[in-house]
Amino acid sequence: MQKRKLIIIIISVLLCACLVFGVIGLLENKKNSNQKKPVQRNYQITYKYYLNDVEVAQVPTNPTFISEDETGSSSSKIVDDAENLYSFNTYSCTNKVTGKWNDETWSFEHSNTADATCSLYFVTNYNTVKIELTNAKLANEKEKEKRIDRNEDAVFKVNPTEGYKFEKAECTNKEVVEWDEDAKELIVRSITSETTCKANFVVAKFTVETEVDFGTGTTSLEYEYGKKVEIKVEPASEYGNPEITCTNEQKGTWKDNQFVIEKITNNTKCSIKFTKLQSKVQFTVSLDVGSNGLLVSGESSRLVLSGADVSWSVRPNEGYTIKTDPSCTAGKPSVKTSGNDFIITLKEVDQDATCTVIYEKVTSQEQPSTTVE
Repeated sequence: MQKRKLIIIIISVLLCACLVFGVIGLLENKKNSNQKKPVQRNYQITYKYYLNDVEVAQVPTNPTFISEDETGSSSSKIVDDAENLYSFNTYSCTNKVTGKWNDETWSFEHSNTADATCSLYFVTNYNTVKIELTNAKLANEKEKEKRIDRNEDAVFKVNPTEGYKFEKAECTNKEVVEWDEDAKELIVRSITSETTCKANFVVAKFTVETEVDFGTGTTSLEYEYGKKVEIKVEPASEYGNPEITCTNEQKGTWKDNQFVIEKITNNTKCSIKFTKLQSKVQFTVSLDVGSNGLLVSGESSRLVLSGADVSWSVRPNEGYTIKTDPSCTAGKPSVKTSGNDFIITLKEVDQDATCTVIYEKVTSQEQPSTTVE
């Protein structure tokens, strides 16, 4: 009897335990059923495309071919030997979305973490550069357009019109342009987009500098190519016959106080050095006796050493006398009597001269003086 009671008690305890654990399991299950399950979602990505930083409607695409697998699905790949017009450069996405560009499939592979806008940036691998010239020509007219690899320089050989020089160049995308005067090359630096450049050449202006020794003249003037240079240059007293040398193969002459270069073609410095003139050692002096007198001694025209005196003896005709100094074109003339004659003297001769005797009539009471002054 007692054994039976013991069995009943054990069964009762087990039933109670099962009931308790059942209730606990039911409550736990209910609790778990009330929690939200994660929702799987496809996020929306919006793309924007840029080529050389300019927004375009579609993704720039290189030449491709279409291949089909055994199931009939198609895919596109870059043609290995095709011309690659574009390259992917970089990207930026909102909401911290990241990704990478796949050159093989030519597509952007992004992380699936949020709605976002992704901007994809492409660049051209090479660009065409066009050149337009004013007052100049290309050395090779077939090179008006050149295809240049990205970030490389475009170099054009240019022949300016004679007498013209480079002034400026402007390009559509503000590329840096340089002119190499020695090589006669126009260089457009670091090409990154389609570009047109216009280069202008203007008539050259050149400076003429003069250095004048033993004289005076303008020191610096500017002239356009091909113009005639005329500069007033005067020698100092007793100087002339300049020695002229000019740089850059320019040729100059001097005449009548004018320094002349017939056609200026380059900058030049000219040295004009006047030389001292050699003093004349003798001069010609002539005496015009006229019809009212007679030359008694001395030739009417004589050579006289520089600084010397020259004299003539003149006898007036009857009824005439000489009372005043002769008229001379130069020098210091004088007259004095010697018996019935008159001594005409020209002192300190320093240049060619001509003297004319001046007579006057005398009355019968007047007699020539016989005293010597």
